[in-house]
Amino acid sequence: MSVKSMLDSDERFREIIKEHLPKREQFRTNKGDKAFSTKYKLLAPNTLPGRYYSTLAGTAFDYAARFITARYASGNCGEENEITSNATSDLNSFYGLVAVRKLIGGEAYKKMHDRYIEHLSRVKAYLKQPEADHSILSEPCSYFARLEHIYRSGGILPRDGYEVLLKNEPQEVYDDLKRLCDVFFETFITSGIVHDGSKVVFNPTFGKVSTLIDGADADIYMGGVLYDFKAAKESRYRWQEVAQIYVYYLLDCLEKISVGNDSQTAVAGKIHSIAPYKARFRMVESFDVMQIDREDLIDTLVKLKDYLCTVEMRMKRPGRPESMDTQTDTIAAEITADVAEIRHSYMQAGMMAEVNDVKIRSWADTLYST
Repeated sequence: MSVKSMLDSDERFREIIKEHLPKREQFRTNKGDKAFSTKYKLLAPNTLPGRYYSTLAGTAFDYAARFITARYASGNCGEENEITSNATSDLNSFYGLVAVRKLIGGEAYKKMHDRYIEHLSRVKAYLKQPEADHSILSEPCSYFARLEHIYRSGGILPRDGYEVLLKNEPQEVYDDLKRLCDVFFETFITSGIVHDGSKVVFNPTFGKVSTLIDGADADIYMGGVLYDFKAAKESRYRWQEVAQIYVYYLLDCLEKISVGNDSQTAVAGKIHSIAPYKARFRMVESFDVMQIDREDLIDTLVKLKDYLCTVEMRMKRPGRPESMDTQTDTIAAEITADVAEIRHSYMQAGMMAEVNDVKIRSWADTLYST
């Protein structure tokens, strides 16, 4: 079960997170405006034909922002490097493709696989060509978004059947994505937030703690800031959106408390701020995590640790394969994963058991003394 689903359906989890949730007035914006204001200027209006296409555009934008970030953080060097390689690897869209293979197989699957390879090649070409416009990302990212929805749904094909996955989206979707990318470019690239040499982690996870909440991952970690991209029409404060990225920060804390310097979290450095990005308004709303009261943080981490040690959850999504050689027709065999079993082995290894109340308090003392 995802963080969002747990916030919606699990009262105990929701109460733990909401008790000391960052408040609206504690956030600041990149433009000096009052955070979560209803007076933000709408720069990328949503004119999409229906709720599903809005969801699709939001997911597609996550991919496009990832690729644009990678291109400018790597300095448009014209060749593959660590940043561009990371940007095109371990994509949820690939795991959606694996799920499709299980559902349909045969020639239909081969067509979808070939289309995936074609779009991935277009993205890699974009990353190497300084003169290429980011509008060429619209079709690949929309296709990746379709596949990711299959993965996140636990392997459910679109209502219209797999054939819709082989067609282009309505032009309104591509136009909307282009607007979102234009605004993102101004916000992150022109402003210099992303620059040649930026240290970027795409879809950061939080070690084995993430497996306890269905592989929780954020959008981008960069310069000490954990970003979560939102393409919603509204700019108001929504506690669910703030809670989602706040949970990611808490998971990162628990993993680092548990494992210390050997933490498997992708965020090797310290998270200084959590920041929802309102993609249609060009607003980054950041919260300095040191504003969290020390005792409140300890209280939340203790309760969240106790919750994770007792709750039974099962992963709905298809398991991830061991490797992802997407340049061949052979897709690696899936590995099934049961979160309850992972949780059990995690406890057996003594990792979460070591995160006792004393250790949490000691870690907090160090955090707040630096």
